[in-house]
Amino acid sequence: FYYENPGVFSRPQLSEIRKSSLSRIICDNSNTITMVPREAFRLGHLTPCSQIPQMDLNKWKE
Repeated sequence: FYYENPGVFSRPQLSEIRKSSLSRIICDNSNTITMVPREAFRLGHLTPCSQIPQMDLNKWKE
């Protein structure tokens, strides 16, 4: 991916970017969904939104 190129993001920022997922986006943008599949496009075991990793945007503070 483009963000893996050297010099684009710091190591801590890359670590946070790698935590992103469609499941987390669904959790963050719904008022009623509390459980999602860890892999959003696959049926299966539902995981509570509280257990889906979140990005820490503080890694971009200057």
